[in-house]
Amino acid sequence: MSNSRNKTPIIGFTTATSDKPGKQQANRRFRRKIKVELQKGKELFTIHTKQTTPWDMPKDGKHYVQNLDKKFMRK
Repeated sequence: MSNSRNKTPIIGFTTATSDKPGKQQANRRFRRKIKVELQKGKELFTIHTKQTTPWDMPKDGKHYVQNLDKKFMRK
């Protein structure tokens, strides 16, 4: 696998390696809100995406870079 390379020069905006901690936090927040609403007897029409935004995550997305150095194209 030493020759594995990405074919498209798309990289993340930040140095965070994963969105996992942010997703865990968002899901915990969502499940807690649902649990509280059920205890209050409310009808559940909550949408998961309204609880958090992609901008709350450690990685804020990706962008295309022309003429990217080869060291960033390694997997």
